[in-house]
Formats: sequence, structure tokens, C-alpha cells
Amino acid sequence: MSADEPWSRGGDAGDGDVGYSPAPRAAAEGVVVQQEAAPTAYVIPPVGPPPALDRGSAAPARSRLPAVLALALGAAALLSCLLLLFAGWGRTAGPSVTVALAVAAIAAGVVALEGRGRRSAAAVAGVVMALVAGVFGAASAIPQPDLGVHVYGYADCQLLSGTPPDDVPADAYSSAFFAPDLVGVDTVSEPSFPYGRTITVAPTAATEPRDIATFTVDAPVDVTDKAAAPPQNGVYVAVPVTIEATPDGGLDCFSWTAPPSYWFVYDGDYTDYTTVSIPGYPSIEDGGRDNGDGTLTYYDIFDVSQEDVSNGGYEFDLLEPDGTVKPVFWAKTP
Repeated sequence: MSADEPWSRGGDAGDGDVGYSPAPRAAAEGVVVQQEAAPTAYVIPPVGPPPALDRGSAAPARSRLPAVLALALGAAALLSCLLLLFAGWGRTAGPSVTVALAVAAIAAGVVALEGRGRRSAAAVAGVVMALVAGVFGAASAIPQPDLGVHVYGYADCQLLSGTPPDDVPADAYSSAFFAPDLVGVDTVSEPSFPYGRTITVAPTAATEPRDIATFTVDAPVDVTDKAAAPPQNGVYVAVPVTIEATPDGGLDCFSWTAPPSYWFVYDGDYTDYTTVSIPGYPSIEDGGRDNGDGTLTYYDIFDVSQEDVSNGGYEFDLLEPDGTVKPVFWAKTP
């Protein structure tokens, strides 16, 4: 090896050892050893698509509006659904409003979930509430007779699809009775029925009315002494009315109401029933009395004078399919 070589086999001079190391000779002879430059570092770009951006942080504030709207509409639909438990809301626009709010909430929720590109708790909550409210709202809109036939299995349920006249409220029409045997009969000029007489009734609004129940009116009872407070006009009389479903279960198909009742006198005057409760004589508002034989008895109680008791009787009004009010009278006969 010559003296100009920058590298030596290493070891002490002349010892014959073999190895690799920086040449001490070069340093000893005043030659400056140049440090080898470090290799240049190259940044290798990542393989695959660029990382996804956080759309939520960059999205405009208005993108939250559908989610908030879905939550608000869903809550409104659920509240409307709860209000269906009250007859006034459940029998009018309640079911339609509930379903409409539910549909709007679901639509807003879908827009919110699609627009944000990720799950929104407010939108999901609104859609869930809307689904629950919508199902119950739609079910409450189904006529009760249809539920009786298709759900409860009552074979004798009648479809109440009749159209009420303009001057008769729809809920009153759908819950009323009429007497098929008395259609066309002038009950005003005819003598009153004797106490104990039974009449057969059918649903006023039925598409094809069939007999559904019987009403029997018995003689009135003086219950003045059993009242907690004295009557204003002199006498409390309680008229027992017994209703029996024919066939059994037929009355369960729709929400019926007791016919409007009065105490009439022969000179043309009449008195409305009173809502006083007297022990042992439950009114229809008190739930009546289950007789245990498939019949229910309730009492219509009137506050009248003793003269009116002697010169009058009991009346209730039925409603015929064409909207005609049919008064039926019971009185003491000679």
C-alpha cells in the first residue's frame, strides 16, 4: 500500500493485522480527514386516498336545522299522540294531526341524516318518536267497528260508515241508536208506552243496521229521602233503564252513549235529568249497575214537583239515520 492511500488495513505499523479503520497515517501527516456528508432524507408520500375531512366541523350552521326540526316535530307528534287519550282530541282532528307531524318529522330526520353524512342524535330521536306516534295515530284513526271485526274478532260488529246530516255532529251520530220498528211511526201523537215496555235499537250510523241492544224502562222510584241534599223542586225521581246487548259483545264494537232523556209533562213542558248521585241508584255517569246476567241498569234522576210526577213521564230521544230525532215516551197508564 502506498503512503497516499487514505485508508489503511489498520493496527500498529508493521504488525500485519488486517482490519478496516480510518487511516492514522493520514492524520499523523497533517492531512485533514473529511467527514462524509449525511445522506439526504426523502419524505415518502403515504399510499392510498387522502384522509377524510371532518365535514361536521366545516359544515355551515344551517346543516343542523333539519336535525333540530326533526326533534321538534317528533316531540310534537308524541305529545299529540298522548292527547289522543282524551275523547275531544281523539275523535276530531287528533289522529290526522298526529300522523301529519310524524311524517314531517321522519322526512326532516332523513334529510338531516343524509345531509350531515353521519349519525345525528337529535335526528334519530326525532325519527323514533315520530314512528311511535305515527303508528298509534294511524291506529286511532281506524273506525272502532273495523277494529272490532279485524282485531277483536267480534263477528257481530257493524261498520259505522253512515254520513251524518249537516246539523248533526259526527261524534253524536256515530254513538247514537235508533229503533227500526219505530221508523215512520208518529210517536208524539200516539199514546206513551207503559212502564216495563222494551224497545229494540240499532246503531244509527251503521251501513246495514242490525238490532244490537234492547232498552227497558221501568216505573220511576221516589228517592228523595236517600239524597244527601233536598231537591229544589220537591221530589227526586229515579227512572231505571236496563240495556241488554243482543247479541252479546255487540255493544263493544263502538263507543255508544245513552240517549238524551227528559221528564215530560202532558202540557208540553219537560225537565232535563240531573247529575246528582244517590247511593244505590247509579246514573250512567256513575257507570250504572252490572246485574250479572248480561244486562246493565242505570238510573236517570229528575228534580221535579209532585204535580209533574203525577202528570208526566219519561222520555228519551233516538236518532234515525236521516237525522230525524225520534222521541219515545213511557208513562203510567190507566
